[in-house]
Order: sequence, then C-alpha cells, then structure tokens
Amino acid sequence: MNTPAHAIINLLIFKKRLRETHALAIAAGAIVPDLPMILFYIWARAHHLTERQIWRETYYESHWQTAFDLFHSFPVCLSLAALAWYRNAKVWMWFFLSMALHSVFDLPVHHDDAHRHFIPFSNWQFISPISYWDPRYFGQYVSLLELATVLIGSIYFLRCGQSRTLKIITGLVLALYASHWIFVILFWIK
Repeated sequence: MNTPAHAIINLLIFKKRLRETHALAIAAGAIVPDLPMILFYIWARAHHLTERQIWRETYYESHWQTAFDLFHSFPVCLSLAALAWYRNAKVWMWFFLSMALHSVFDLPVHHDDAHRHFIPFSNWQFISPISYWDPRYFGQYVSLLELATVLIGSIYFLRCGQSRTLKIITGLVLALYASHWIFVILFWIK
C-alpha cells in the first residue's frame, strides 16, 4: 500500500477512544515502516540514479532489503510493543502495534517486492498473487480500493465528531496522499 494510506487505514482499525487518545502515535507508527524506503529514494535521486536503476536494481540490493524488512518485521515490532507494554509506555505500545498493523496490510499486496516479515528469524517472503501497484497483478484494482478507503475514512474523520487532533492528522495525511499521487502522475506514469 502507499505509505500515507496506512495512516488512515490504521486509524480506522483502532477503536474511537484509542484513536482519539493516541492518534499521533498510531499515524506515525503506520508511516514509519516505509521511512527507510523514502530515505533510500531520496538518496538514490541525489546520486542521480534513474527510476529503472532505483526500482529494478538498487532497491533489491541485500543491505537495502534488510533495512526495509527490519521496519516491516513482526518479531521486531511486536517485541518492541511488548517491551513498551511492560514499561507502561502506552504511546510507544500503540506506535509499535501500528507498525505491525502496517505490515499486516502490506503482506497480501506485495508481489515482486515482498518483505521478509519475520526477519531476523526467517528470510521467508509471502509472494502475493496481487500487488498494490503492479497492473500485472491487479494493481489498478487494489489502488482504486485503497483510494476509496482513504477518501471514505478521511471524510468520516473530518465530518463525524472526531477530535481536533485527528482532524489535523487526517488533513496532513490527505495532503501527503495527494502529493504522492501528483508525484506518481508527473514522474512515474509514462
């Protein structure tokens, strides 16, 4: 899934009371797993790599894959959530649980770019028959479903008596989501 979509979807999953008290932790935890990928892309563009080099070669180098996969690791996220629970650090617990939930939703929509969700204990990857972006694997349909979910969820958060904090977070996430699609249209669609 596209990074900002995770924030809206994760917020929809959590109960209203949790959403209202821990919205920032949930939204941040939903976005952080893709942060290494975003930094990688900025680094690659700064080094003048082409889109083809970035996504067909460099992205698949083992050290980059390990960085991406550690942030999508169920054992890592759930261990940190358990530690936060043990230390009674609720904000961090919800942050790490939201990171794990990000991976739950990534698992069924990554084909060629599947993560190793059980690293460091296993290098196993679930190669899904569908992709969130690749039209060869129904990416256009997954993208439409994602877009509809983000728009409906955002409208719900903005209009249905949600907290001011949640409305601000929703507005920021929508701006990121729109910026992402503008970037895709301008630079990736040929």
